[in-house]
Amino acid sequence: PMSMLRGTDARAAFEGDLDRVSSRRLGHYLKGSGLLTREAWLSLADEVNRGVFPGNGEAYQEDAFSFLERVRGDVVYVDPPYAGTTSYEREYAVLDDLLEGETRPISPFSRSTDLLPHLFQACQHIPVWVVSFNNAALDLAGLLDLIQPYRPNVRAVRIPYRHLGSISSVAKNAKNQEFIVVATA
Repeated sequence: PMSMLRGTDARAAFEGDLDRVSSRRLGHYLKGSGLLTREAWLSLADEVNRGVFPGNGEAYQEDAFSFLERVRGDVVYVDPPYAGTTSYEREYAVLDDLLEGETRPISPFSRSTDLLPHLFQACQHIPVWVVSFNNAALDLAGLLDLIQPYRPNVRAVRIPYRHLGSISSVAKNAKNQEFIVVATA
């Protein structure tokens, strides 16, 4: 149940209003209540940051298309939200709500694959692409059909994976695949 957080329960638990927390999740919030404090989250962030190697890394939080218009590089890693799966915005709504006091609208990438050709077009100036996607909305041939008009030389691998292993069926997890594609001109 803690892996299935919802903003309403998390906000209520964070504010100490445990009467509003779903009875299915209340025990988990009580056991982990120390994890809901801002101090605990900052401590965890410090711990994660200590594991990052030194160097000149940069991180950006902005619209992918705007970013790709101005960035230059030799390799781009494209990992868009996977259409046909649970959206990042829904799964991480609890964090957005607790940290920012608001939730984000669902990305159009989460709803369909229609924006993928536009994303690949925006990457045209970068010579090498590494693309990851899953098979919920496209099979590997379908993904390659979207990539190859822009980058005809592709190498691809299929990687089986378990998604939400504790709640997904054995049959569903047997079909889940992640695709990794390296594409060049």
